[in-house]
Amino acid sequence: GQMKIGICLLNNSENCEITNCRFTDINGKAIYLLEAEQSVVSENVFANIGMIPGYGVTKSAFGMSAIIALNCNSILISRNSFYNTGHDAINCIGYKNTIEKNVISNSLLMVNDGAAIKSYGKNNTNSVWRNNFIFNVKGNLDGTPRGTHTVAMGAYLDEYCSNMNVINNTITGCGNSAINFYNETNNNFIKSNVCYGNQFGIFFYKDKNPMVNNYTSGNIFFGKDINQFSVKILAGSQGYAPGKFDSNYYCNPFRDDVFLYQTGNLKTSYNYNGWKKLFGNIAESGSKLVT
Repeated sequence: GQMKIGICLLNNSENCEITNCRFTDINGKAIYLLEAEQSVVSENVFANIGMIPGYGVTKSAFGMSAIIALNCNSILISRNSFYNTGHDAINCIGYKNTIEKNVISNSLLMVNDGAAIKSYGKNNTNSVWRNNFIFNVKGNLDGTPRGTHTVAMGAYLDEYCSNMNVINNTITGCGNSAINFYNETNNNFIKSNVCYGNQFGIFFYKDKNPMVNNYTSGNIFFGKDINQFSVKILAGSQGYAPGKFDSNYYCNPFRDDVFLYQTGNLKTSYNYNGWKKLFGNIAESGSKLVT
């Protein structure tokens, strides 16, 4: 197995193409792109990346991930297959990037806090994640303090991501949320995703900074056991809304209070009518609770 990195492109690489390759049994990163422009990563297979604890790339926040693209603009990550990844399958930060038509199975197997597809930071904007299939984002609590919860997401728009489009993805089996937003993620568009069998269908975690103008429309958030919720919002004050919800389907055959609002340690669940009453007309129009 490769000990550190499969392919490494640093320092403003342009118009590169990584296509039809096989990456297997790599202890660190399979592909590492830094400040790449207008490049393509497509039709590759990634298997068993970052699967030995303690053997990822040191001094790296993403040392056991399949594709890391930092400060990359106008790149395309498409039609790749991922099987068994220790950390993130795809972590892509930059402007006008497209992540589409990938199949991601079994990610975040060795560590906690990450996602199948993840971005972070003020440099991450105007990108599209669409038509991806994401299965089983587990999270691993080995070595974490007692009481730590699983932070394992399907599509994770971390702090400061803006003007993102998350469209028509299918996401199931996440230890935490299918789609997750954290702290000052503004002006994002979430449409026509199918999220089922996740702890939370969509989760907005507002910390100290504002989180506004996120539009969630035409999605299906389906829970398949009594402990799963369609929507969770965590904020410092009750009644805060991160944007508008429109024409979504919320489903759980075991409960009708599929909306969860948390302030501090206080968690309150709501049925559809209570949810609409809490938020008023900015929260719901055309949505349905399916029973």
